[in-house]
Amino acid sequence: MGLATTHPLGVPGEELEGVQDAVDFIATLRQTTDLATLPVGRRVVVIGGGDTGSDCVGTSNRHGAASVVQFELLPQPPEVENKPL
Repeated sequence: MGLATTHPLGVPGEELEGVQDAVDFIATLRQTTDLATLPVGRRVVVIGGGDTGSDCVGTSNRHGAASVVQFELLPQPPEVENKPL
């Protein structure tokens, strides 16, 4: 692995080996046969949510990750819809 993030978050450590941008991560897994790039047996941390974050979680699980943890960057949505009428 060892790819830098395409969309930096400005957090310490994002330049470290093994940190990948979500879209690059998914694209790589869809095209690779190189076992070194697969998350088999690895601990995966997904930072962010939405469709792309969910794709990273599902893809990591399908490719044999030892564990997957996801952190959302946005505040938790309200329990009850709070849109003005």
